[in-house]
Amino acid sequence: MCVFSLCEFYNLIISAIVGGVIGLMMVIIYERLVNKRKMKEWANFFKPLESKGKSTFDWTCYDIKGRDMSQENGSFANIKYVKGNQLELRVKEPGGNTWLGQITMTDHARGSLTFTYIGKYEYGFKDCYLGQKLEDGRKFDYWILVGDNKAYFNELIRRERK
Repeated sequence: MCVFSLCEFYNLIISAIVGGVIGLMMVIIYERLVNKRKMKEWANFFKPLESKGKSTFDWTCYDIKGRDMSQENGSFANIKYVKGNQLELRVKEPGGNTWLGQITMTDHARGSLTFTYIGKYEYGFKDCYLGQKLEDGRKFDYWILVGDNKAYFNELIRRERK
């Protein structure tokens, strides 16, 4: 027969609760530190891609026509870093239409874009890829936007890195 007093039982329960609370607090603190570091890393990576101001459309847009052929389409884009892995993309088309998109990056090179035309009930989704290219000794940042259907063209948005 095992002799187990009520005092030992309470001691065991209280120790388990205190240990659980301490362990939970350590996990929460660790997760916050990791997230803070990750957010700082995202910001350091995406801040240089940001346009100079909200009204500065300094990214040139191209329609992609096949593997290595792209043609400037007259549109210009503005990119704004929002927070974490989120960016805002605003594109002015030559016909006067403007569309606004939210880019959510899954890593430093891939993400997804949801967009809407301002003043219209037209929405879309595109996959986006971020990269850099060296042309004639000049470095360019670029976004490739791949549409989810035939209604939206695949686009290339690029700007020379300063």
